[in-house]
Amino acid sequence: MSEPEARKRRGRSDDGISWDKINKCFVGTVSLGHDGTGKRLRRTVRGKTKTEVRDKLRELHEEISAGIRTPATYTVEQCVRDWLDTLTFDPGTVTNYRGPAEKWIYPKIGATKLKDLKVPDADRFFTEADHALGSAPW
Repeated sequence: MSEPEARKRRGRSDDGISWDKINKCFVGTVSLGHDGTGKRLRRTVRGKTKTEVRDKLRELHEEISAGIRTPATYTVEQCVRDWLDTLTFDPGTVTNYRGPAEKWIYPKIGATKLKDLKVPDADRFFTEADHALGSAPW
């Protein structure tokens, strides 16, 4: 009688998929390495089935390969605020940029998750802003 084959384990760099008993869903994790303090950086996805989690993990890997390393909850407003904070222009100029952002961007599309923002969303935003002002707000 032959010995049964050992169950193949996932490799060290492979993603992990597990069942979350409390939330009753599958959870997939991707390790992104470690930060400067040695803390492990991970991104997680959730789904009702393993197949759904595998698909989400594949999308996450595509984002990572494309260089997108923002948190899943990062919004357009946070991105614009971060960008404005990095500007080294004259303070008056930066203030002139903040005004339209607070009036137009934050209320209209600020709450949108950056990873979910698509070209049609941006087109619709700019078209609405153009019609409201008669010209672009910037």
